[in-house]
Amino acid sequence: MQKTYLISGASSGIGEHITTLLLEQNHVVVGLGLEEAANINHENFHYFQADVTDHVSLNAKLQEILTQHGITDIHGLVPCAGICGVAEDVYNTTEERFFELFNVNVMGTYNTIRAVLPYLKEGNIVTISSSLATKPVAKCIGYSPAKAAICQMTQNLALELAPNIRVNCVAPSYIDTPMTRREPEKDEMRMALVANYPLKRIGYVEDVANGVLFLLDDKSSFITGEILRVSGGGHLR
Repeated sequence: MQKTYLISGASSGIGEHITTLLLEQNHVVVGLGLEEAANINHENFHYFQADVTDHVSLNAKLQEILTQHGITDIHGLVPCAGICGVAEDVYNTTEERFFELFNVNVMGTYNTIRAVLPYLKEGNIVTISSSLATKPVAKCIGYSPAKAAICQMTQNLALELAPNIRVNCVAPSYIDTPMTRREPEKDEMRMALVANYPLKRIGYVEDVANGVLFLLDDKSSFITGEILRVSGGGHLR
């Protein structure tokens, strides 16, 4: 059965890979991102540019593109847009930076969910958090609390939206993405984290995407409110 999904952060990294896998399964994907255009060219892919921190603009643009393509129902949502903030200590993390991490990661997720809910009568929401949400690590003073808030939001919504909508979360460890590659100055810290993973490797976007697709699928129909750690076992140490 063909379904319709909405993916934020669809123009790169984890969101782009989730989008690609869903399109390969012949689903329809509505994608959004900060970039003017996405790299995906597919007849079932409908992309629009939007800032998830601007809920007024997001709601208007979402309604416009759904109307344009005659979409009335969305079966699954992955609010994947976010920013990274590791190797940032309490002495150097400004109030503005701390707010930015919460605004993009937490409010961006919240705004996207709120915008899509009227179209999501039944289906699934899979949020994206981080293994650092549940495992304390120094120098993540803004990022870890922001991602922890997403875990709590997920479980609150799992209770509130049941039984018609399941809400789960994927919490990755360090993942090789264009976003993380843009910060080479933090590689030493990341490699130290990876060295502590039992599986002794970094994670890749397909690792996260496969976890997301499992939670979107009917095979996980008795799962809600779960935090799926895709961390190479790093959360165990």
